Amino acid sequence: MPPIDFEASRGTMNPMSAPPPGFYKAKIEKAEMRQSTKTNSMYLNLQYKLRDNANKPCGSIFDSLFDPGTPPKPPLQFKLGQFLKATGLDTLKKGELTDIMKLAIGRELVVDVKNAPDNKGRIRGEVEPFARGGYAPISNWADCYARDGGVSGTAVEEEDNSLPFDLETPTEEPKPTKAKAAPPPPPPAQDDEF
Repeated sequence: MPPIDFEASRGTMNPMSAPPPGFYKAKIEKAEMRQSTKTNSMYLNLQYKLRDNANKPCGSIFDSLFDPGTPPKPPLQFKLGQFLKATGLDTLKKGELTDIMKLAIGRELVVDVKNAPDNKGRIRGEVEPFARGGYAPISNWADCYARDGGVSGTAVEEEDNSLPFDLETPTEEPKPTKAKAAPPPPPPAQDDEF
């Protein structure tokens, strides 16, 4: 058995940590259909391998695309449309998420990553589809990198007036929802033994 290279283990990035917010080059490594445990509807689950401006690996994130429905839900329709444009799949006129699944693997694009807690309270990287569009063609990398101030992974606050819906159109009043508070951290372990 060959010896372990301990030197190579020093200073490596934690593979389970969320990448810093900002734009990243992304390659679609996996695409699969999954069933939602909440609604039983099918959705497209994507895994991206991220790289920074120097093409240094920056970990992976997962993303989900949902059928916008009939009539279409504007946020889902907007996110799907941005993804299709960024991957060059916007030439498709009609189809299903399974069609995208078959064509997506290996495609490269730019994603705008934010950090948010998952359903277990762990901080994870995810695509932020609304603030700056979420997705861009890989050919737009230089523009996205410049928007981040030339530092990949360091988001720059920027006002964006392009919303995925029309503010002038009256909508139903949103129903109040109960916010779920994050569980308190566990108390520190008490170790009476020395």
